[in-house]
Amino acid sequence: MITNMLKNKNGLSKHLRNERGQSLIIALFVMFFLIFMAGIFATMLVRNITRTQRSEDTQRAEYLAEAGLNFADQQLTYGADGADWRPTPQYPVLIQSMYDNTIIPAAGDLPQEKDPDYEWLISGFTRYTYGKGRFLIRVTYVPNGRDPLSKYIKIESIGRVGVVDEHDPTTWKAQPSRQKYERVAYKSIGITDYARYVTNKDNRNNEISLGSSGFVTTYGELKDPTKSGELLPNDLMGAPIRVNGDLAWYGTNYIYLNADRGDSVEVAGDIRHANVVSEGNNIPDTITRVLINRSTSGGYAAQESAAYDFVTNRTLFTTIPLRRSDLSISDIGSYRDGRPEGDANLPNPLPRNISKIAPPIIDADGSSGGLGRYRDLTRNSGEWIQDHAGNWFNTGYYGWGNGIYIDNKLDVQPESSVYTLRGNWTKPGSQFWNGPYYTPPGIIIYLTPYDLDNADGDNNLMTGPDMIITHDSGPGQPKYVWYDKHGNQIQGSAERMIMPYPKNGVIFAEGNIRIKGTLPRTPTPNDAYTNQLTVVSGATIYIDGNILKNDKNGQGMPIAEKDGAISLLAKDNICVNTTQFFAPANEIIASGSGGDYFEVSQDKTFWMNFAYGDNGIDLVDGSGKAIFGEDLPIKLYVRHTSPVDYGASYINMLINYPSNNPYDSLYLFRNTGADEDAIYALGDATLNQKEPGWEYAVFPLVENGNIFNNAGYTVYNAPGVYNSVSFQLNQSMMQTSGLLNYYISRAAVMPADIRIEALLYAQNGSFFVIPGTWFNPDPNDTRDNYLAQSPPRYRPVGVNDEWPFYGEPIDVRVIIYGAVSENLPASTGDSMDWMSKWGWIPGEHGSAGIYTDEYRYPIHPENASDGARKGLTLIYDPILSNPMLTPIDSNIRPLRKDEYGRPLPVTPKLPVSTQLLYTGESV
Repeated sequence: MITNMLKNKNGLSKHLRNERGQSLIIALFVMFFLIFMAGIFATMLVRNITRTQRSEDTQRAEYLAEAGLNFADQQLTYGADGADWRPTPQYPVLIQSMYDNTIIPAAGDLPQEKDPDYEWLISGFTRYTYGKGRFLIRVTYVPNGRDPLSKYIKIESIGRVGVVDEHDPTTWKAQPSRQKYERVAYKSIGITDYARYVTNKDNRNNEISLGSSGFVTTYGELKDPTKSGELLPNDLMGAPIRVNGDLAWYGTNYIYLNADRGDSVEVAGDIRHANVVSEGNNIPDTITRVLINRSTSGGYAAQESAAYDFVTNRTLFTTIPLRRSDLSISDIGSYRDGRPEGDANLPNPLPRNISKIAPPIIDADGSSGGLGRYRDLTRNSGEWIQDHAGNWFNTGYYGWGNGIYIDNKLDVQPESSVYTLRGNWTKPGSQFWNGPYYTPPGIIIYLTPYDLDNADGDNNLMTGPDMIITHDSGPGQPKYVWYDKHGNQIQGSAERMIMPYPKNGVIFAEGNIRIKGTLPRTPTPNDAYTNQLTVVSGATIYIDGNILKNDKNGQGMPIAEKDGAISLLAKDNICVNTTQFFAPANEIIASGSGGDYFEVSQDKTFWMNFAYGDNGIDLVDGSGKAIFGEDLPIKLYVRHTSPVDYGASYINMLINYPSNNPYDSLYLFRNTGADEDAIYALGDATLNQKEPGWEYAVFPLVENGNIFNNAGYTVYNAPGVYNSVSFQLNQSMMQTSGLLNYYISRAAVMPADIRIEALLYAQNGSFFVIPGTWFNPDPNDTRDNYLAQSPPRYRPVGVNDEWPFYGEPIDVRVIIYGAVSENLPASTGDSMDWMSKWGWIPGEHGSAGIYTDEYRYPIHPENASDGARKGLTLIYDPILSNPMLTPIDSNIRPLRKDEYGRPLPVTPKLPVSTQLLYTGESV
């Protein structure tokens, strides 16, 4: 029994031992399972933490990339450098080598390959530390005439997590994974990109009007209309157009576009053709044609676009694709509106969908408030010195900084309920009108390519080309005084000052600016000036005559490549003052009916200047070039008379006086060899030489290349070179009761051309052309009245047959070769007024049988029966959006560049659009 009990006990013990073993195994299994699950959980936790960290890094990198974009955007929009701003490179020699293949960087000039940002630094990015991360940005502007996108400033930004010190390699290793986020954006300058740009700055919903009812407006130019529309690439000077709003075309408009350059008409809204239907039929007497040079099997041919009129439901246009000279087709249309759909009639509908682009703001708030950028670049651009009392001031305040500052706050024409500029400009006889000449208040800038003073150091003056800046104080204004850089009044300067061109290329005036002249030559590396100018007014800029680049051949392009350029930026308006083209140099206020004439006396001379904007005109038959003074005569047209008193006015006319021999300046009215040949007498009432009658005389200056009557004077026909013409009472005659003063009312030189080679921007106002009065003010002397006579026909007594009829323009063509941007255009009524006087040229000089069809292009390229010739014309200067010179040895040759060789826009410190044109992820 005991034995059995022991056996049972041993069996139980064995069983218990077996159970304990199984429990241990189970426990170990559970433990390993828990460890395994814990491992899985830990792995999942680590992965989730890593994923969360990576997500946070990704988001942080995105924020950093966005911060980089915003930083660059703010610098371009509000910084002092404007469109010229670029990040300061960390490796300058590397940047220089990217634009000049003659520069070879040394090892120390390059980033180290172990740098975590090497791939971007070696590509020209600049690194900025921002919080616990960094962004790398690159701002580039490398225009290419065949790439429309290249006219925009490109901003690239890379966001990366972690702080890197390029001088501390230990920070290179402690970096998170190669997490990055890339962003790209484009910034528009805008005003450099279109021949005509209506910005609609205030986003008004009113329909915008272009063109003039009853007149022909030409945008761009077809050089040879005699070849049945056949074009050569160099024969077409196009005119791209943009309108930020709905557009209505008025009158007849010819718009030439250069497909090779990507020209187009872009309207951020609907397009309406405001055709005027003649009574009794449905035939519109106005057209708008968009003519494009597209390559065809027969050569270049003009192709017409039209538009769909949503008012009349008529098909007026299709978005024709542009075909380049290499036969490739771009993916955009040439004539696009704001509608989202393409043309359903085409197998592959082309895009339209033009949206508004915010315009540049020249008075964007900066450190100095409104217009801060340009005050900083001029008024604050000098040296800080102490005056005699120990007070600190900046020499830029007196105009002697790197930029030129002019404090003419009184030269502003504020509008009110009783005074508007438009009303003033179109109403001769009102304020600021002096006879037929409009002379607004403003600082006068005369650009010259000459060294006028041979100065050497004083007042920051240097030997080199100079400008003449004049301030004629208006009634009630204190006399304007010029100061040197120490704040001392410059004795003998009066209100006229000779100043060198600004070093930084910026001129800023608080009030109005009046400007004309010729830019200087290309500076050498040792010159301390620039011939690329940005001229800014806090009010209105008046253009008084030619504005030319240096050394032209008359075709609108340089003989050899020149890098001069000028931008005129006005806070209010840009106004072409046609009344100043042949205005007196010294206004002589005259008494009499309406003050419509000037009185010349023993102590007062009538003195006017004129200059050609071109030295000749292409003959329309393609046979060559007609040169003013050689193939084309130069004649002076004068309306003058003698007072009604008994006696006569005896005058001399002097051309470019003084010369080496003063007698050589005298104009010879006759050629008999007598002293009296230089005297002209007015006093015969039967010839309308007595007030109230007027003689309308024509005096030849140069004919067939010869000075008239073999006189000794010289007339300059080189572009921009001014000639002086003065009328004085004859000095050789003793004063007696029979000798009278002399009245002169009009004077002009014909034929002539005025060229304005500039970028023009009227931020808050409009581009305007002052029409002026009719050159022939006699309403009875019309062509209709003349033709109504039975032959032989006669003009009024005293009127030379060559004089233009009343209601007909003079033979002076105005060409704007550049770009015009404005807030809103002037009304169609105002444009009709100036187009009637400057938009066309008669086919005949008065009734003299002297015809203009040999040297003036027809106003209708396809209607030879219309005798009218082309007048005011706007042609786009492609250098504005593609400021590049011809490459040499494959190097990039920008018109302007910064100290590291990076290309810059056409003139200094231009404003940019306030919006980013496009922003998205980099591809």
